[in-house]
Amino acid sequence: ANAPTEPLPPGEALKAGEQVRLNPNDCEAGIALMGSTGSGTRERAKRKAGGGAPWAGVRGDCGVVNSGRWAFCVWNESGGNLRIGWSTANATLALGTDTFSWGYGGTATKSHCGNFEKFGQTYGKDDAVTCCIDLDRRAIIYMKNGREIPGDAFNLDKFYSGWPMFPHVYTKEAVFSVSFDGSGGAPPLQGGYRWIAEAAGDLVAHPTRVSGGPGPAKTVEEGESDAGTQFVLTPYGWRTVEQAGGLTQEWRASLDAYVR
Repeated sequence: ANAPTEPLPPGEALKAGEQVRLNPNDCEAGIALMGSTGSGTRERAKRKAGGGAPWAGVRGDCGVVNSGRWAFCVWNESGGNLRIGWSTANATLALGTDTFSWGYGGTATKSHCGNFEKFGQTYGKDDAVTCCIDLDRRAIIYMKNGREIPGDAFNLDKFYSGWPMFPHVYTKEAVFSVSFDGSGGAPPLQGGYRWIAEAAGDLVAHPTRVSGGPGPAKTVEEGESDAGTQFVLTPYGWRTVEQAGGLTQEWRASLDAYVR
């Protein structure tokens, strides 16, 4: 098949009160979206037992395009291997294996188009990796625990100008969490980068994004029934009634301090 020559049309844009989340409609069957960690909008995901293929991927439901310096943060919560990066909407969820995705893995390896090269340093349990894209320079860089890894990981060909780029996480066995707005204890950004959630009206919805309802913030353990779960919209996004009852500023501040 011929490679696509133009981006796919966007999906449903964010509405008031909605935030960038992991996209349940752009997620392989081997990943369970576990919803909020209870700290800001930071949310967690894990590999499902017996998930089939050795790796599984998921993208954020909104991306960025054309200009600006944007970032999101991923924590490896359990150990095991992760690959983190950016991709276009038409890339496969196997990050770094085709011409439309770029990833950096915990074994100090970067990959694009199925080509693997040594890059940076290893990362694992409890490390926070910030994945940054400079759309003006068409460059991707990374930070580990708030420190920039020297050099560009990738420089994108001019062909990719005008293609929305979406946050992308690919996990082998690691439980991970992600923040698109820096909440939940993400290391501060530097070098003029901003959290992707701050792109606001410039965000591009993934073609599969559907607006309305709590989406992936809904926390359902595997095998559990979600019948009767009640959700409310809080300043931090959709939460269960039980979660919302505990969302006091004092409680959140103390948890954020602990996470940092």
